[in-house]
Amino acid sequence: MNVRAIWIGTLVVLVGGCGSPASTPIVSGTPSTGSGARLISPTAGTTPTPSNWVAYTNKTGQFTFSSPGDWGVQNCDSVGRGYVVAEHATDSGPACGRGENYTLWLFGISMSGDQRQALPPNGSSYVYTAPIAATADAVADGVDGHRYTARIETDHGGFPPPKGTDQVLYVFFNGQRTYAFWYEHWPTDPDRTADFDKLVQQTLKFSA
Repeated sequence: MNVRAIWIGTLVVLVGGCGSPASTPIVSGTPSTGSGARLISPTAGTTPTPSNWVAYTNKTGQFTFSSPGDWGVQNCDSVGRGYVVAEHATDSGPACGRGENYTLWLFGISMSGDQRQALPPNGSSYVYTAPIAATADAVADGVDGHRYTARIETDHGGFPPPKGTDQVLYVFFNGQRTYAFWYEHWPTDPDRTADFDKLVQQTLKFSA
C-alpha cells in the first residue's frame, strides 16, 4: 500500500501511488487484526486544567474538550461529522476542509452510530495506525472505551511519519455516537502524550 491521503472535506481516504505509507488519520486499508497486549490505561491524574489550556465546543460532533493553547488546534465542523486537528508546520493553509493532509499529529472525530468496527484494531477507516501493540481500558466523561498504542517501525522513503513514531488512539461509543481521538509523537517532536491523555481522560465531554 502506498502514500495515505486524508480528504478531510469529505472524510474519504484515498490510498494512492506516490511512495510508501504515511500515517495520517482517515485512511482506508486492510483492517488490523492483532490487538496486542492488554494493559491498564495510564492515569492522567485529577489536577485542574491549566490556565493556558483553551476550551473548544464542536457542535456537529457533539463534544467539548480543552487542549494547550500552543497546540494550534483547529476545530472543524463538517456535515454529519465533527472533527479537530493539529498539525506540523505547513504552508498549505488551514486544515479544516483543505482536502489532502499529510501533516497531522492530532486528530479527533465524532460519527453518528456505532462505528467501532471500522476503527483500529478492527478496521482502518477514518484513522490509521501501525499494528496495535497494546490495548488498555479507558474512561472519558463516564463512558468506557479503549486506549490503543502502536509504533512506526520502518522508514517510508522520506514520507512521514519517521521511524520510531509512537501513536495513541482512544475510541469511545456513548450509545449514540462514536468518538476517536488520535495522537502521533514523532521522535523529533516534544512528547505531548501526557497532555493528550489528560485532554481525553479529563476534559473530553460528550453531549447528546
